[in-house]
Amino acid sequence: GVSELIEGRRHFEEVQEELDRERVEFRKDLPVGIMVEVPSAAIEIDKLLREVDFASIGTNDLIQYTLAVDRNNEKVAGYYQPLNGAVLCMMKRVADAGMKQKKEISICGEMAGDPLYLPLLLALGLRNLSMHPGAIPRAKNLIIKTPDKIIEHLSKNYIRFKTIKELSRYLSSNLAQIEDAV
Repeated sequence: GVSELIEGRRHFEEVQEELDRERVEFRKDLPVGIMVEVPSAAIEIDKLLREVDFASIGTNDLIQYTLAVDRNNEKVAGYYQPLNGAVLCMMKRVADAGMKQKKEISICGEMAGDPLYLPLLLALGLRNLSMHPGAIPRAKNLIIKTPDKIIEHLSKNYIRFKTIKELSRYLSSNLAQIEDAV
């Protein structure tokens, strides 16, 4: 929350002052950011971004905590759904707040490196993706080859798909077409 963030910043500044007093060299303009991994952070993102230089959406935890599903528990792992509308709305909210406040928003977690989700992440306004180095060449190629019309359609309609299965089918179909063109 905002209170904890302000308290953390205060400690950060105290440490900087202490290093100054001790004449220890350090980078004084070190940017401070947050991970958006819980629904409360996504909901209060406007306030949080005023206190930091950047934010990163941690998709694995955001999905888990939004849907109250332990992704490592085999009995409920099937309910761990990255394409759930609530998850996508939170990600969009964070991306929009970052754009509005001119703060860099990145995304990390399994979604960022999954080719299926790349057009959707772009449609949500996310441009900084953290992924396993081995996934970068394919992701780069897909991003370059994804037609603007797909991204535009998704940005206007991702929330209108009635089911997760419908959205997943749409993304799979587009991925196949894009990869055939690559």
